[in-house]
Amino acid sequence: MTTSAPALSSANARTQVRRARELLIAGLVGSHMVGLACVGLYGALRGPQAMASAAVGFALVLLFSTIGQLVMVWVAVSRPQTVLFAAMASYVLRCTLLTGALAWVFTQPELLAQADRTALVVATIATVIGWLAAEIFRFARMRIPAFDVDLPGEETA
Repeated sequence: MTTSAPALSSANARTQVRRARELLIAGLVGSHMVGLACVGLYGALRGPQAMASAAVGFALVLLFSTIGQLVMVWVAVSRPQTVLFAAMASYVLRCTLLTGALAWVFTQPELLAQADRTALVVATIATVIGWLAAEIFRFARMRIPAFDVDLPGEETA
């Protein structure tokens, strides 16, 4: 017999929200480290046009990723099934919107005339990698107990 997971206790809810916030902060730190490095390097190596293009890519990733992780902070107190659904939906939506935003930019001739395409794409990809790498690094160092809990109404073997 399967039952839905019980609601989180107050202490567990606070722990889950804290963990989600830690991942948000890690992502922000990682994306800033890589994104600002890209902006600075493109500014130094290819000029203000490339710097501005890299800054746009950095800002897009920062916007979409921050909103997505804030959703995770918001649903952290929910049942595990809801958290998993929110994580998957948020990730797919972030990827779709970021790709759509870049595709839209690449269809605008007046924007492309002023943009450095390489700087935009490289900074976007590098910033995403910085965000994800920092989140993975932080998550790998979290102390998250992994064990089965007997749910109310279930028989133990």
